Amino acid sequence: MDLGILTVLGHLETQVSTRALIAWIVHNIACSSDEHLQAIFDSGLLPGIVDMLQSNDHGLQAQGMRTVSQVLNRSTSAQIVLLLHTDVVSTLREMLSDGKNASFARSSVNVLLSKVKVHDPPLYQQLLLQLPPSTGW
Repeated sequence: MDLGILTVLGHLETQVSTRALIAWIVHNIACSSDEHLQAIFDSGLLPGIVDMLQSNDHGLQAQGMRTVSQVLNRSTSAQIVLLLHTDVVSTLREMLSDGKNASFARSSVNVLLSKVKVHDPPLYQQLLLQLPPSTGW
């Protein structure tokens, strides 16, 4: 599979329907091999996918959530550190107070923290300071 398409996807129109389709494609690629997952990180598409979590369009937000969830669950600890260079933590923190998306945010934060805790305990402590106090972390 030629993953050069990921670079092209990052330069397409930003209409909601196009962005949702891009997230769907990225989600499907993330479901594939470790090599394909790394290509997603290398493509620079993740910040745009994370931005979809804040969309007012329910369909776009839902596709962004599916994609971020897949990337989080399949990522190595080192890839999670790369993901932290996006606004994922601040976005998830905001979503924690949103009743309809709090469950997704809590689950995502737990996955993120569990992978960082093993890989980089000081970073784990730093992330905890960025999140609201909780006994669930």
